[in-house]
Amino acid sequence: AEALRKIRDDFSVYDAEDQLRKTLTPVLENMDASHAKLSSAKAGDPGLAETVRDMLSRWEQTEQPQIRQQKENAAEIALLASISQSASRYKQLVTRQDRLARQASRYAETPPSRDMSLLASLRKEEESINADLLELQSDLQAIARQVHAMKQYEKLERDMVLFSQNIVKQEIPDLLQKAVETAQNQDGAAAHRHARLALERMTKLLSEACQGGNSFGDMANCSPRLDVRKDI
Repeated sequence: AEALRKIRDDFSVYDAEDQLRKTLTPVLENMDASHAKLSSAKAGDPGLAETVRDMLSRWEQTEQPQIRQQKENAAEIALLASISQSASRYKQLVTRQDRLARQASRYAETPPSRDMSLLASLRKEEESINADLLELQSDLQAIARQVHAMKQYEKLERDMVLFSQNIVKQEIPDLLQKAVETAQNQDGAAAHRHARLALERMTKLLSEACQGGNSFGDMANCSPRLDVRKDI
């Protein structure tokens, strides 16, 4: 009860926190009333069972619906936050790939670099980028299924699925894998070529999503924000 009272009394920054604070007020009132009744009851009191039934009834009538709504709102906020984080993850992957392609450009020079230790490092980083991209693509599909269950963000769900599918359609994972393989074979020029092409496809996916009004692409590129229901 003390923990709930502290949350209720804290300054609320977001609407969700304000709603939680308001919800906790009747909860605490019921808890205090229940505590007072139990404190005055004695073992063997014939009215004890009735007191407990009254307490349960009060909780069911006033607290459960309110807390259930707060739980649903909290789950929705957490899901939307994971979507925003996923968009940020893709943007970070583009940044990492851009840095790698720039470093690999020395192998496209004349004469090309013969620093095989750097090529080995680039191969390791490219493997990591590809693994993270495939994980992100899988996560987008899973999150989209959760969004579908909410039935309130239909466009966002479609856009996430489309963005995920386009990662494969643009053959980005394949290009990253080719960069890894050619680096493994110590073919620096080919590794750079594939790394650069993968970067071009990754940035193209972002720009096309932004121009086409893809809400997930907007979050990762041209408009990094997410519109949520005003009543959350």
